Amino acid sequence: MKNEFTATVQEIKSAQGSTLTYFLLGDIPIRAITLQPPVGLAEGSEATLIIHETRPVLSSNPLEGMANTLLGDIERIEEGEMLTRINTKTAGISLSVLTDTQTFNASSWIIGQKVYISFKATDVAIEANQ
Repeated sequence: MKNEFTATVQEIKSAQGSTLTYFLLGDIPIRAITLQPPVGLAEGSEATLIIHETRPVLSSNPLEGMANTLLGDIERIEEGEMLTRINTKTAGISLSVLTDTQTFNASSWIIGQKVYISFKATDVAIEANQ
């Protein structure tokens, strides 16, 4: 499952060879930091944001120090021998989180549970929408 969704560019700042882009996913702010300037992006334009499913962290409470945190519900759990995929629904989009099964078994995640899905600004890839 690909974790990708469309968000609107609010602001773009560049300094020291990095670019910080602020997005809105509905009314939820999302930050992304890239090492290259965003080609084809401008304030008010839309972009597809992609987060690899090994990057988000699930928690029962918001995590400090994470740039982006979404509140969602666990929809489905696909437990495997080595890896477990936890599918969530948040802000009208589906996001999956992939973790090792041993860590999953040590948790208390269940379907329908409210969770915070957090990820760093450097974990977001950006594709400009045409």
